[in-house]
Amino acid sequence: MVKPRPLYKKNGILLAELMRHGYTIDSLAKEVGVHYLTIWRIANNQHQPNRQTADKICACLQTSPAVLGFEIWGEKGFSKKTKGE
Repeated sequence: MVKPRPLYKKNGILLAELMRHGYTIDSLAKEVGVHYLTIWRIANNQHQPNRQTADKICACLQTSPAVLGFEIWGEKGFSKKTKGE
């Protein structure tokens, strides 16, 4: 038997916001302009979105990255170094 994920975890918050705004994973992916598996992986905590994807998701769901629990490159100690640094 599969246990439902609690809604207080990061992915649960994202899934709750999807439902609250009437989106499915597929419809949000189309709105954001990414493959549906990208949204599925984000919802299941398999990876964090890049800044552009996070901004588009937040715009669709009318919320902030912090509310959805996103850790975005360039924040919270993460940094992308370019070649030569």
